[in-house]
Amino acid sequence: MEDRAWPYGRPPDALGAVVHGPALLARQVGITVGLRCVFAHPDGLHIPLVLAARGEPADRAGSVRFGRVESSPILQLTATMNGRSGPVDSTQTEGRGGTGTFDQRSTYWINALPEDGRLRLSVAWPEIGLAETITDLLLGDLDDLEDRVIPLA
Repeated sequence: MEDRAWPYGRPPDALGAVVHGPALLARQVGITVGLRCVFAHPDGLHIPLVLAARGEPADRAGSVRFGRVESSPILQLTATMNGRSGPVDSTQTEGRGGTGTFDQRSTYWINALPEDGRLRLSVAWPEIGLAETITDLLLGDLDDLEDRVIPLA
């Protein structure tokens, strides 16, 4: 089994504490990637992202995402914190599009909290023209998360 910095996991069924966001992570011709917010839980970070593509990048995204080409890469998210760096797998992704338009909503889970409150995110989707873009975030208060997270059950 591959040793990954951020193994696959799902966010808990609870309302996490908002510690950052919204923020623009990338803007290139025809492509925008936004961070809705970062939700903190006692055992990790829940990160919902949105991607909007228009024009040629949208057409390429639709072809890749909906299987009209051989490979099926998606928006790549890499996280760096606590001396570890690696890809983060999407726990849920929804995409929709048509000629000249493509929108994607993705959710990610990182099973750790930054010891110094800093989180570096890198997004890329070279197949549609999105070059790697790096954003450094300083997260808000990570103390007392047990008291700030709202359980749903």
